[in-house]
Amino acid sequence: MASTIKVDQIEGSTGSTVTIPTGQTLTVTDGISIGSIPTITVAKGGTNTTSYAAGDILYASGATTLTKLVKPGVPAGEVLTFATSASAPSWAAAAGGGKVGQVVSAIKTDTTSTSSVTAVTTGLSVTITPSSATSKILLIGSVGVFTPDSINNRAFLKFNGGNTATFIGDAAVGHETVVGGVCTRTSYGMLSANMTYLDSPATTVATTYSIYFWGDTGTVWFNQSPTLDAGNGNGASSITAMEILA
Repeated sequence: MASTIKVDQIEGSTGSTVTIPTGQTLTVTDGISIGSIPTITVAKGGTNTTSYAAGDILYASGATTLTKLVKPGVPAGEVLTFATSASAPSWAAAAGGGKVGQVVSAIKTDTTSTSSVTAVTTGLSVTITPSSATSKILLIGSVGVFTPDSINNRAFLKFNGGNTATFIGDAAVGHETVVGGVCTRTSYGMLSANMTYLDSPATTVATTYSIYFWGDTGTVWFNQSPTLDAGNGNGASSITAMEILA
């Protein structure tokens, strides 16, 4: 027959320990209040740690031990890492190399032309302010050009600004090269020329990049569709600057 024991305090008959015998279970059905909680070891189902802060992490540092890894401090944005030969995780700065820091772009839809044999601006430019002097700037250009005067007239394009290289050409017949740009020959249609260049401006000052063009024997049109191709629309050219973090 079940019995009820009502007491205000339980004490050991000898010493200061009250023991629940092996094979017996003490069941608490409605909560328990403990005045002082000791540190409970891992072997007893505890963490062996007396306090935590928000964001702390516990990890197994041994077969029967847990260790607290405190949350990262300044700077923020650190990531949890685990070295190949390490026995414990740690916080480390996130890798940033090769990430795109920012992107700026500009589009030009109106037409312009030149008969210059030296580089002049198309009016298409973009300005970017690098966040670090160690960043690189990836330039991407897409340009529509047309040379209506002669099949021997050539249109040349290049990036200008920052530390981009100036035009370098190969005078040998059939070889036409431009550093930081392209050159093309087109007398019967507008060509969409794609350009890329990786610049190292080594500055945190606002830097403007522009697309320049010129010809060698006649007029070069920018964004202009040839009249020989009736019904064709004019072009739209663009320049994009992307900051690549070191």
